[in-house]
Amino acid sequence: MEYNVIVDVIKDETATHLWKRGWVGRCREIMQKTYQSLQIDRPARAKIAVLLTDNTTMRGFNFQYLGHDSPTNVLSFPAELPKQPHQVKFLGDIALGYEIIEQESLDNNISFSAHFHHLCVHGLLHIMGYDHIKETDAQIMEAEEIRILNQIFSIPNPYLSYV
Repeated sequence: MEYNVIVDVIKDETATHLWKRGWVGRCREIMQKTYQSLQIDRPARAKIAVLLTDNTTMRGFNFQYLGHDSPTNVLSFPAELPKQPHQVKFLGDIALGYEIIEQESLDNNISFSAHFHHLCVHGLLHIMGYDHIKETDAQIMEAEEIRILNQIFSIPNPYLSYV
């Protein structure tokens, strides 16, 4: 079966100076390739919305939805819509914060691009139901991230970079 996902990517007005040309297209491609490579049951036709934003917006979202008063790199909001056969299924929203991704890249001595790929995959997996609250679930999610990053994007295990 062929799996297609429409990825609507927008740059937040407050962050257009951060997200330079090319990141919208890269984000769309990463999400599409990741969705196609998933080894779980999923809709054949789906849609995702992605917001490329800044620390201020990510801090606001993180406080509003999780109660944490700090910016975060990625947030995922799975959609809770009823299934509609033969229609494109909206899966949810993902927000990515440029400055925090950049700072983590510098702190961990990894490229911005590799870290961005990792967080796109991570965010999409959350929308698809993966979680890392319990240790066993975290191991499953991390293994899937590692598989996708390596097989699809030739990016080595990101968790080795954080040691």
